[in-house]
Amino acid sequence: MKCGFTFVTCLLVASAKADLPEVKPILRRDSLNRLANVAVTQGTDLVARFGYSLGVTGQRTGAVETLTLNPQPSTLNRFYSYDRLQRLTNEVAQGDGPTRS
Repeated sequence: MKCGFTFVTCLLVASAKADLPEVKPILRRDSLNRLANVAVTQGTDLVARFGYSLGVTGQRTGAVETLTLNPQPSTLNRFYSYDRLQRLTNEVAQGDGPTRS
């Protein structure tokens, strides 16, 4: 599935289309109300976990995505770079799956 949003959004849209019961995100925010991590559960099972690192300006500097759909969890680390105008200039993804930048 190609999705122009975050993987969490893709996962929730895909699960809704597949009519998977009880799939829900649990959002946790930091003291400044910025998204810090997301856990996605199906019933009592953890399906995925996403943790975010934020810079002083509030932009994401990194992310760790762990999928636990299979018996062997899969983890993807993302690293983000910005220019001096705070525009995203690069994303590097490394993990169990394909690596790209």
